[in-house]
Amino acid sequence: MLLLLARWLPDRQVIAVADSSYAAIELLAAVRRHVTVITRLRLDARLFDPPPPRLPGTKGRPRVSGARQPTLLQRLADPNTAWQRVTVTSWYGQGERRLDVVSGTAIWYYPGKQVPIRWLLVRDVAGEFEPQAFACTDQAADPLDVLRCFVRRWSVEVTFAEVRRHLGVETQRQWSDLAIARTTPCLLALFSLVTLWARRRPQRTLDRAGFLNIPARPGHGDNPPRAPRQPHRSRMLPSLKWPKSSLGVIRKYPNLIA
Repeated sequence: MLLLLARWLPDRQVIAVADSSYAAIELLAAVRRHVTVITRLRLDARLFDPPPPRLPGTKGRPRVSGARQPTLLQRLADPNTAWQRVTVTSWYGQGERRLDVVSGTAIWYYPGKQVPIRWLLVRDVAGEFEPQAFACTDQAADPLDVLRCFVRRWSVEVTFAEVRRHLGVETQRQWSDLAIARTTPCLLALFSLVTLWARRRPQRTLDRAGFLNIPARPGHGDNPPRAPRQPHRSRMLPSLKWPKSSLGVIRKYPNLIA
């Protein structure tokens, strides 16, 4: 699917952010020339230097890797590790976070398979979470950009969790694949519409109809407003004259579709 997406968008840089389930050397090696993949990395991963230049007249098979680098666990315990202090915004929905990072390039090697990567080691200055490591198939990538891209994945995860909890996505009781293919996009669109409507009413307070308070800047992770007990008396939804067709809705209110 990643290669197909890269073929559909030949003029765009495709960056795929995934969890540790996709931290497989075979996968990264297969797609790295077409897609930039950012994923978690084991702290005990086998990292090596590139193979040295082959001298003329050297016998035998060419080397596939150079000297072995220290593991990330060893770098973490080494007092001489050159950490760089950075500040990352929107850290898993908790605002700014001060972190120590160190990065480098290596060949992630296992007998019979290998892939060149940029590794990134991160530790929390406050010590509130365990050190983490990340891998990026673009060795020229900026380490801070790699970290920012991975943090953005959190908002996507929270969105799908909220849609499942409040709107029942992936729990529809339908036997037809076409029915599921219709309802899932509609539920995702409904979640976007509720969020956007709440954003347009930042000062809304709890009233007798039973609405929850809406934060000034609702975002991922904030509970969507609860439906009123009497929807026909609700003032939550804006009084819009909806066109007859769904295509007309998109054309007339493009900012409401996310």
